[in-house]
Amino acid sequence: MWPGVRGEHARMFRKLQEKFCKTGKEAMAINFDDFVEQVRDASPIEKVLEEGGIHLRGHGRLLTSTKHDSMKVRTDMQRVWWYSQNWNGDVFGWVMKEKGCEFMEAVEILARRAHIEMPKLQAVNESEVKRIRATADVFSVAASVFHRWLMGDEKLGITADPDALAYAKGRGWADETIKAALTGFSGRKTPEQYKDMKGEFSLYGIDPLSPAAVAVLGFEGNIDQWAKDQGVRDHEDFDEEWILKGRIHGLMDTPGLIYAHQHHGGVKYLSRRQLPGCDKIGTKPWKSFNPYKLLAGPKQVYWNQAHRVDQPLICVEGPGDAITWGQWGYGAMAFCGLLGDVTQVAPEEAERMRRLGASIGKHPAVYLQLDNDEAGQKAIRLAAKLLGPKVQIVQMSKAYSREDAKADTEESNDAE
Repeated sequence: MWPGVRGEHARMFRKLQEKFCKTGKEAMAINFDDFVEQVRDASPIEKVLEEGGIHLRGHGRLLTSTKHDSMKVRTDMQRVWWYSQNWNGDVFGWVMKEKGCEFMEAVEILARRAHIEMPKLQAVNESEVKRIRATADVFSVAASVFHRWLMGDEKLGITADPDALAYAKGRGWADETIKAALTGFSGRKTPEQYKDMKGEFSLYGIDPLSPAAVAVLGFEGNIDQWAKDQGVRDHEDFDEEWILKGRIHGLMDTPGLIYAHQHHGGVKYLSRRQLPGCDKIGTKPWKSFNPYKLLAGPKQVYWNQAHRVDQPLICVEGPGDAITWGQWGYGAMAFCGLLGDVTQVAPEEAERMRRLGASIGKHPAVYLQLDNDEAGQKAIRLAAKLLGPKVQIVQMSKAYSREDAKADTEESNDAE
């Protein structure tokens, strides 16, 4: 059973960069990612459910089905959870579930509903579509498991990891912030944790040997045979070093915080920030890890838990800073090392950066808050070049320290 199809759908067609559709009398270039988001924006999930006979009660961001008490709708995340059926998904996933159709047909159905004309598209690589959908499912399931390893789960008898939780709270994050960001812990490679993760994968019909699952679990053994079985042996991103080492490093292989890169109500990507004491290879610093591209797809930016497109946006370097801004009530996005000069990178990467710049530009105000070191200043220049005159540069005062933030958080928790 799939846990639902999420906001990552637009990634399925990242290779369909510039296609064409008719608007009025003119032919205009349209990016398919943008088209999917246009259809999503025109298809509020609560309205689509109501039109399909699912009546909802409640006010604000949380609604409940009048017929199915276990069906909850988060209007702010544009997502439905149907707990009795162990299912959750976005508006495209709901249509796929109800109509028994594939993603493209769901897009067409919702586009017709919104009176939006479909662009003329080239043939889609169905195997690539299935692979990316599977990756989205794996990351959404894994993010929930990682989160309970960090925070604990009384019902499942899982205790919070004290060191990982202390590290997270040492950044001044309150429990509510950690939960909203779906921040997790990669675990300590215990047999119980592998059993827990694999069990959750099995519950949702996820193959533990699939590339996306290996990005989480890691793999040791006959890499060559595994790659052939998965159809990735001849892929351009396959690393021959994996065969020499006899293993592929996964997110669970080193203790660290797991950042769930969420956008449009779904988990697009997972990355890891090593815990202190696990952040070096020999004497060389090793602060973070991103899953291999072959297994997880391209690296993604990080949108925080407070992000709204109709609100100002703070652009920062890493997910930790973005989460902190979210705790303060500000929407933020972390570049995660994805800034570059569009004139100096491959066309595919340049197009991704331009799309990112367009997404950022939709916000009413954009602020850059990057480090004051040499790398940060270089990033500011690149970001300013990408975003244009709309961007404003912010410098943080050192008068309010991390210790101050931690003290304020403790005081707030005590008050509650």
